[in-house]
Amino acid sequence: MRYIFTVSFCDPTSDFNILAGRCHKVLHGFQTRHEIRSIGVSYNLWGDSTIGSGIAFVSSDSNALEAFLHQDLFKQMSEIKKFVCTKISVVEEGGLEARFCRIYSPDKHTKAWYEKENRRREKRGLEPLKVVTSQTKIIGHYHDVPMISVNKKKKETEDKNDAINIFSLHIQRKFVEAPVRGSFSSYGLSGGVNTGTVPVFERMN
Repeated sequence: MRYIFTVSFCDPTSDFNILAGRCHKVLHGFQTRHEIRSIGVSYNLWGDSTIGSGIAFVSSDSNALEAFLHQDLFKQMSEIKKFVCTKISVVEEGGLEARFCRIYSPDKHTKAWYEKENRRREKRGLEPLKVVTSQTKIIGHYHDVPMISVNKKKKETEDKNDAINIFSLHIQRKFVEAPVRGSFSSYGLSGGVNTGTVPVFERMN
């Protein structure tokens, strides 16, 4: 048996990808602290041009999902009317099933990557790579979810500024024929050794 709760991003002026990133960040911290990988993420309103105005969290561990639902982010964002969170319910099985996978290929097709790779090829006497401007032609459709983390500096260092790390989760959706009760990454995604699938049960684009 699997359980689910959904979060709707109810302010249409908000950047849905940034809101999704905040959810992934909190999930990462939660699963890391509790040393679990049982909660997966589903995007039921995923489309070609948007990741969708909501996110769902799925797990076979109802206690872990209940504890996650009570994280400060969901309470605070609900109070300022950015989020609407549902209660936890049982997943109705038999519908569409997918993996939302984190991929790393987009990082290999940035301008910086081409410059670095061509420097290596030049040293080896190889022809430089031609820059391909359309990443979707290389790796298929995906969405970027921006992540921002702050690494606190040690008190004894002279630099009092915090180190800000900015990166993106590159996420692809892959449909599967049947549910797989596997694990997820700390961000709630599949890929590599993380084989878990999640239901996709609402409107599809």
